[in-house]
Amino acid sequence: MLPDIDDTRGIIEHLTELADSDGEAFERASRELIERTIASFPEEYRRRAEGLQFRIDAALAPCKDPVTRMNRMVEIFWDHFQAFHDVFNNPDKVLAEREAGQQKASVIPLRRHNH
Repeated sequence: MLPDIDDTRGIIEHLTELADSDGEAFERASRELIERTIASFPEEYRRRAEGLQFRIDAALAPCKDPVTRMNRMVEIFWDHFQAFHDVFNNPDKVLAEREAGQQKASVIPLRRHNH
């Protein structure tokens, strides 16, 4: 059984034991922990967290080797940390770069044909 969601040390010890002894049980426990964590969020943040988890899962799916998977997780973490750092330290620059990168869309006029 997975320890309480607030027992970080217990969770790490439990997952470490499972990783060493039963890979499938480790995957099930990890998924349960993710789902319980997202379920503990306020309602207005759950959809975004589920979407982010989907993106993380998709990025990790090609990584079959545990070390490769861990390295990819570290890359994802630092990419997001860098983005947070940039927004926190220079939000005007980040907004200007986002606006500069947006493509303008053309509106095609639709005409009604009278038959």
